[in-house]
Amino acid sequence: MKKKYKVCRILAAAGNEAGVSAILNVLRGAVPREEISVSQAFTLSQLRGKVSPYSGAEPMDILILKLPLQEDPGIEQILNMAASNSRLQTILMVRRDAYEQTAFRCRNTQIFVLSLPVQAQVLAETVRFMLAIRQGMAERDDEVMRLRKKLSEIGYITKAKCLLIQHRSMTEEEAHYYLERQAMDRCVGKKEIALEIISAAESEEK
Repeated sequence: MKKKYKVCRILAAAGNEAGVSAILNVLRGAVPREEISVSQAFTLSQLRGKVSPYSGAEPMDILILKLPLQEDPGIEQILNMAASNSRLQTILMVRRDAYEQTAFRCRNTQIFVLSLPVQAQVLAETVRFMLAIRQGMAERDDEVMRLRKKLSEIGYITKAKCLLIQHRSMTEEEAHYYLERQAMDRCVGKKEIALEIISAAESEEK
């Protein structure tokens, strides 16, 4: 069974309604509606407000931007916005005559540059590719969190064992068995037992 992650927030940005509508039509055919939440932007100020991680609102995950906007931002401002949000993936659609220069400027970023006019199928495949990358990042983050939690638990258990050895003259094997037995008898995790032992030892030292 495929694991569900939070809905992907996508910002469709273009200089007019027709440009945004074209992006939305591609998204409807490319991605199940329940997997994405789509917002729109037509100006640079709207774009900044929705992309910046410091705006107060939950920032976007994917930006699909067709230039020009109503306010032409220029590639430097696009690069700055992308740099301010390291998790933002961007699809940037530019005029054919600007493609090579723009692609070169964006080569070391998370900005994927497409040359206009863009076929709907190409844009759809690019969006699906970015969603797959995002899911991979989410799985990696989950694994990191799991490992951090495990390391934290091991740290508490190790400290509790040392306290049992020091204050109750147990061997390492006896301390290990004590923690396991207490956790089993009380139907709690070994971490909870370890925290109680640590807390009791800290209270005795005061």
